[in-house]
Amino acid sequence: MNATLLFLLLQSSAWTISPSPVTVGDTVYLTRRFDTTPDVWARLRPLDPTAVMEPLIPPRWRYAEGELTVTYAIALFASGRRNIAIPDIELVHADGHVQTIVGDTAWVDVETVLPGGDSAFAPRPSQGPLVRRRTTGLPLAVLLATTVLVLAVWVLFRRRRSRRPAIEEQGEPPPGPPIDVWVASGESRAVATVMANRLRDVIADRIPEAGRHLHTEECIRTVLELGSGEMAGQVAEALRALERARFSPAAPADVLEVVDQAEAVIAALEVAPDEPDGKTDTVES
Repeated sequence: MNATLLFLLLQSSAWTISPSPVTVGDTVYLTRRFDTTPDVWARLRPLDPTAVMEPLIPPRWRYAEGELTVTYAIALFASGRRNIAIPDIELVHADGHVQTIVGDTAWVDVETVLPGGDSAFAPRPSQGPLVRRRTTGLPLAVLLATTVLVLAVWVLFRRRRSRRPAIEEQGEPPPGPPIDVWVASGESRAVATVMANRLRDVIADRIPEAGRHLHTEECIRTVLELGSGEMAGQVAEALRALERARFSPAAPADVLEVVDQAEAVIAALEVAPDEPDGKTDTVES
């Protein structure tokens, strides 16, 4: 039976070359098929690279439908008819018996990718010496003068702008925020924040201990402790109303009512005289 198997193997000794035709640099697959039984597996040795041939992957084999297929992948870098030396192939049977297929040669015709004929360009005569142009410092001088001029204009402009705040401070104070417009635009929380800041500033001016460094509730407790009479309660009520308007949605009419309440408290605080002990007088709003 072994002699019959070896005879069948020798009958299929041709290597199949793909693709066809093969050009320089292509990935070329060398394939050989053997008729064998399913209990056989192949022991393959890699190809040795040469000056014009480079193996790309290790050799592979697979069995299907009574055939064992061996594949080598190479690349060739020179045109013409090239011979590829294939090493011995060992077939190992399930019982441990090993058959050796003597290595042979696969021939590959490689076509060139260069155009036919002499593709080299004819040499050109050498050029004459290059003419050196005389350099001048005029462009550099113009660039420096332009830079100095631009810098001087910028400095002058900055100085003129720095004088404007001092002139504006002597005029009328800027108008307050357009409360009605903001409320109509849906910015009720922004209006409440502005009014709360104004009220806190007035409170800090009247009672330094209730300055802006305190939280709202701490400010209210300080006002109730150091303030006197009904005004302290009105201040606390206005601060709490503004705090609710800052962090909760409210109707425009409600916001305007809170703003009116805060403005009344601010006006009362601004006209109330200071007492020697730091407390504010009772002022009816």
